[in-house]
Amino acid sequence: MPANATTRNTIKNNTIKELKRLGIYKPEFDGVISLYSLTCEQYFAVVKRFDIADYESRTPLALSFENLRNDILKQSAQLGLTPAGLKKITGIVDVKQKGKLAQALTQLE
Repeated sequence: MPANATTRNTIKNNTIKELKRLGIYKPEFDGVISLYSLTCEQYFAVVKRFDIADYESRTPLALSFENLRNDILKQSAQLGLTPAGLKKITGIVDVKQKGKLAQALTQLE
């Protein structure tokens, strides 16, 4: 996801483009994609206010940061935007995202 994708609509549009590129987009996913986009937008808002001192002292902001980050990872996997999530959905991992050794080993199979 591009670094400037911090608004809900931009995140949603980029997510749909990525799912289409992976060949796993379905309109039925739009509800989850909207929730994912909102969670990402909230995460970026917290990041703007975040300070390392918050994390070290375990402030409510730091806890929000951790919870949002975990939610994003879970939702990303559910949508197939992580290697494990993609493998769970399709049974394969996107070859373009593998390293050269992994690509070579895949070709040997």
